[in-house]
Amino acid sequence: MGTGILYIVYNDWIRDPQTGNKPYKIGITSTTVSDRYYGLGLKMPGKFETLFAYKLKNFKEAEKAILEILRPLYHVNGEWFDISQNEIDLVENICKAMGGMIVTDEVKQEVEIETEESNEEDDILQSQYNSGRRDTIQYIFNGKTYGKGRLVLAVVEEHIKNHKNITLGELHKLFPKEIQGSFFVVDSLENAKGIVERTHRKRHFIKNPIKLSNGEEVVVTTEWGISNIDKFINKARELGYSIDQAGV
Repeated sequence: MGTGILYIVYNDWIRDPQTGNKPYKIGITSTTVSDRYYGLGLKMPGKFETLFAYKLKNFKEAEKAILEILRPLYHVNGEWFDISQNEIDLVENICKAMGGMIVTDEVKQEVEIETEESNEEDDILQSQYNSGRRDTIQYIFNGKTYGKGRLVLAVVEEHIKNHKNITLGELHKLFPKEIQGSFFVVDSLENAKGIVERTHRKRHFIKNPIKLSNGEEVVVTTEWGISNIDKFINKARELGYSIDQAGV
């Protein structure tokens, strides 16, 4: 039967061009990165991140059970699935029910590297999502070029810099949930970490906190796609910030 790891990974740069949703890769591995060989593949601009990974004695059986449930409705290509939080919770519950143990951060990093150097089938899907099948528009702000999430981060950082005494409450009013759709554009670092603890998924630039004048640390959400980025750009322009589309 053998012991191995079942994992879910994602890449914020890979999104469905119609819905703006990002698919998730559900995979298994019984080795470490150093034990495997990969072709060069296509190097994507985004970074793969591990949503969660479980070590199981019967990891192949767990994968089979999960795929039998998800494949008819949510399959995109290969090991990629267009799933929501409900399905993600289902996968995690199956892992737990089958005796899975959450793996260490070190193993998660190996999974991410392993996925970064993915096989040919994954490369084809990534290429489709990142060249023509999905929106790869970039933007110019203050002389630098950004993707969607980094653009929002740069604008928010600039606004806080220009309004040194601004509070989180004022930022919430300025950038309400209606702009992003599910999250405040800016939230407290504490709340963002709470989301990670509850869902095992990062939805904010946690490694890029911004310190307000009152000492509070805030973070910007990473959840941006073709369905909501224009709302933020329109708001930023209302505030006097110049944002241009790259290549236009």
